[in-house]
Amino acid sequence: MNTSYEIEFALRDPSQCPTQQITHIGGALPSGGIWKITTKEAMEAIRSGTTRYFVRIDGGLRNYLILRTHPLYGVFLTIEKDVREPKTLLSLPEVVPTAA
Repeated sequence: MNTSYEIEFALRDPSQCPTQQITHIGGALPSGGIWKITTKEAMEAIRSGTTRYFVRIDGGLRNYLILRTHPLYGVFLTIEKDVREPKTLLSLPEVVPTAA
């Protein structure tokens, strides 16, 4: 693994089923900037092993993004603790923070 990024927001398309609603993920960079990528880009990075993404839960513990497969809707992004749908990602704010 080369890099790890904390996910702080998730953009959605509410017209899709829950497993397919997340369109982009992103967060703040240590430099003060913002990163944002599509779910397709995140999936490719996870598959290739070049990047890991995580959400802080339960008092700051890192829970990493993984790929799961839904029998009807295919592959989707979620975190390790969410099994059937990406509840934690769907609970993140949709607002992209402004760069410092």
